[in-house]
Amino acid sequence: MRVLSIGWVILGHTLMNAMTLSILANPNKILDFLSKPVAVIVLSGSFAVDTFFWISGFLVSYLLIIEINSPKKMNWLLIYVHRYLRIVPVYLFVILFSWALQKHMGNGPLWWNEYYYNNDCKKWWWTNILFINNLVPGWKGSNCLGQSWYLSDDMQFFIITPPIIYLYHKYNRYIGWGILTFFIGFSIIISGVIAHHFTLNAVGFAGTTWGDYYDYYYVKPYCRIGVYALGILTGIVVYSYRQYVHKQKHYDPIGVWIGKKLENKPIRFFIGLLGLALINIIIFVQYDSTKHPGPYMNFPHWTHEQNEAYVAFSRFVFGLGLTLLFLPALLGHFTWMAGFLSLDIWTPLARLTFCCYLVQSDIIDMIYHAQTSAVYLDNFLIFKDSTWYFMFCFLMSVPFVLLIEMPALAVEKLTFSSIRAKQVVEDEEKGKSLLTMKDKNAG
Repeated sequence: MRVLSIGWVILGHTLMNAMTLSILANPNKILDFLSKPVAVIVLSGSFAVDTFFWISGFLVSYLLIIEINSPKKMNWLLIYVHRYLRIVPVYLFVILFSWALQKHMGNGPLWWNEYYYNNDCKKWWWTNILFINNLVPGWKGSNCLGQSWYLSDDMQFFIITPPIIYLYHKYNRYIGWGILTFFIGFSIIISGVIAHHFTLNAVGFAGTTWGDYYDYYYVKPYCRIGVYALGILTGIVVYSYRQYVHKQKHYDPIGVWIGKKLENKPIRFFIGLLGLALINIIIFVQYDSTKHPGPYMNFPHWTHEQNEAYVAFSRFVFGLGLTLLFLPALLGHFTWMAGFLSLDIWTPLARLTFCCYLVQSDIIDMIYHAQTSAVYLDNFLIFKDSTWYFMFCFLMSVPFVLLIEMPALAVEKLTFSSIRAKQVVEDEEKGKSLLTMKDKNAG
């Protein structure tokens, strides 16, 4: 699923860069190209990032609940340290590469543009390693490795997840559901308010509102947390239902109830089809707007109210569609879907997706800036280039994984192993002391 999503991201970046960075033989055909139905699929590549958020929320919640229910003592600080060390080494290297080396690695009539990319790194690189570059400076964020806004959003979501899971597990299941439902509702409301205030267009790169759309809506965690919260709730339901099936334990009554309802074949097929329908509706409903790009690519066909409603609800509806479509498979149904997503071919590629995401945008930028002849914008160009970029970006991810990410993970694993071993010894010593005290008291 992550591999397919990164492919969608690359497809979207290919079209955006082809229109804005490349030398086109037919620039007068850009508006015609955008008005075609197939362009909607490409332009909706931003929803692929919501897929990443949903997966991340699901995995974090599911694994945390397993961990918190295990007999061993949890070290909450180590959870955060592990997450930070898992990301930062390769992240810093990619920042260094894109900031200091990238501009010296090619030439061409458009290469001068490379000197303006990632210029923010000189002043604001530290916001990246603190994972606040989606907010600082000026609440707009920096453009140091522009695609890294996703990492900041994801890290900020991760920071608040363990306390939510702790409250959910320790005190009351309904507290967890209430908090997560609040986040979903808040993300919808604040997105609508921002869309209204800045008069945002449903089409993100609409010429007149693109800057505000990106700075104040697209990269902001409070606008994107809804899908992540849906992923957390999915993890809760899956864990609860599996506990019920394998141990006859009612860990979460809501989760068990949902799981039992999906045992009914007609219900789960309806739910799956509804999820698929929601995903397609939220993607293709944009065509009513994109087929009227306007002379200045400002997509004026929809009213302000229609644009605001789409901005407010689109990511929630997409995330809800993901939940309804994949939840039955995660509960043991739709085996054909689970089998396809579990094919061996995805495993090595999934291992590379993190590094691929970090490098893909800059690689595409470099190739277009090094272009020496005009190209003809059409469906074949986008298909050909995106396929090539997909393969090349994964190939370029291999040295980053082998030379930086894996060694850093090995060092981190050794360090954590020694800390855990020390903790086990300390726990054993405490246990012995308690036994000794009991023996003395008994004597």
